[in-house]
Amino acid sequence: MYRGLQRSIARAVGSSSQGVISHRRWLSTSSGSGSGSGGGQTLIEKIVQRYATRLSAGQRVRSGDYVSIVPAHILTHDNTSAVMIKFNAFWNKPSGTAAGNGVSGEPTVHNPKQPVFVLDHNVQDKSEGNLKKYRAIESFAVKHNINFYPAGRGIGHQVMCEEGYALPHTLVVASDSHANMYGGLGCVGTPVVRTDAASIWATGKTWVSTYQPTTTNRMPVTDRVLCCCFALSLYGTVAGAADGSG
Repeated sequence: MYRGLQRSIARAVGSSSQGVISHRRWLSTSSGSGSGSGGGQTLIEKIVQRYATRLSAGQRVRSGDYVSIVPAHILTHDNTSAVMIKFNAFWNKPSGTAAGNGVSGEPTVHNPKQPVFVLDHNVQDKSEGNLKKYRAIESFAVKHNINFYPAGRGIGHQVMCEEGYALPHTLVVASDSHANMYGGLGCVGTPVVRTDAASIWATGKTWVSTYQPTTTNRMPVTDRVLCCCFALSLYGTVAGAADGSG
């Protein structure tokens, strides 16, 4: 079951010792603390930098920045039906255009390879109402050529890991609060609400506020923070042990 995941990680990190060493160097920062105005970047800042858009020339992502990003993937589950309503509503505005996308007419998914649908929350409900909802989600996926996993395939976050959507050094979001588990694979994962999910379908973009890991138990309060720091720190420790530098 996990062979696909192992192959995906091997491709992303590199199976040779040299690949692991290069990977470890990328994880490290040019200064011990990172995130300073003159120092290196933390792992989270580096990954967010990769997926950031509309940055100024020479701008480096720092802790606390609000950044527009293009995530590699966006996971939705049974709540896909609610996101579909919001997505379709973008084209029902008086202007007839998708918010921020400038596209009129038939609702169009900006990048069909970005969304991933996994039905996993209410699979025990065999009522006609729930089955009808599941059929509607599948039909939407087929219509827009979106990767779809039916009820019974597994938990959505498990699928994201096993099928290679959440990979080291990538940024993935999900319309579910457990998206931060992707940090265990060295992937920045953060939850988004349904409106944001619909916006990503339409435009390919959303925004995040980066977060600086600390050794205290106090976390800065922002509208949205990237809460995968402990898992990413653990991932960096394991990567260091793999090449003998940690």
